[in-house]
Amino acid sequence: MSSTSETGHVINIANLKRLTVVVTGFGTAYAPSAEKLKVAALATLHTKATNAVATLEGLNPPLLNAIDARQVAFEPLEKRATRILFVVQTIPLNATVIKAVKELVRKIHGGRATPKRLLRPVEGATPSVVLSTPPDASYEADVAAFPAAPVAVAPFPVADTPLPVADPLPPLHRYISVSQRSFDQQIEHTSQLIAILDAEADYQPAETDLTVAALNTMLTAMRNTNNAAVAADVSVTAARAIRNEVLYAARTGLVDVALDVKRYVHGAFGSSSREYAMLKGIDFRKIKKLN
Repeated sequence: MSSTSETGHVINIANLKRLTVVVTGFGTAYAPSAEKLKVAALATLHTKATNAVATLEGLNPPLLNAIDARQVAFEPLEKRATRILFVVQTIPLNATVIKAVKELVRKIHGGRATPKRLLRPVEGATPSVVLSTPPDASYEADVAAFPAAPVAVAPFPVADTPLPVADPLPPLHRYISVSQRSFDQQIEHTSQLIAILDAEADYQPAETDLTVAALNTMLTAMRNTNNAAVAADVSVTAARAIRNEVLYAARTGLVDVALDVKRYVHGAFGSSSREYAMLKGIDFRKIKKLN
């Protein structure tokens, strides 16, 4: 289903076509001096706007597909990282190596070495569970720190900014998140983890998906899908900027040009004229949130 803003773009373009048909019917009586208001320029602007919207719409499905593919590529990471941690702890490796592995697994899970800083206390909230644990924690603490699957731990959801006062959620402490879970960072953490494992001759897991070769295959998929998603997003962003420029640029955009046509007809024919009555009800609106 189209969003309200997408519908608004289409309506503006359709109304420009209608406006152009109306002023074309005025014949030689419609004679604006401004080049952008002439019938030929309006027709060109309509085509340009139609193409800009169509181009953006055509790029959206590839972006969604690229995002989905990236999600699939990244999905195994956290569970594998957790399994690697426990496998590593059964191998006679240097304590420094184990500590480094644990730190990278913590980062992959988006945890922190120190508790989150309180952003906005709310009366009535009580502490619950701290997922982050020191590198030398016990096996039981590791299980809590690196769960096999994401879990919701109340009452401390991570929020980058305070929620509005009218927040419908129960009273909670709001925390500043420094989670290191961007895709680029996840790729870097994974690359570092693989490098550590590859350097250890004793790391020879029987589980094929935990081998260095399998992890490198996963890393390659993560990089490729992330690059594809970034490229698709750049294309959509560029197309959106063109669409917004064509439709909503000051003075030269479709909406401002159309409004100037209405002003010209108002001035040239008069507010009570038949000509102005034919087009004064054709609306053009700027979209507040362009996305």
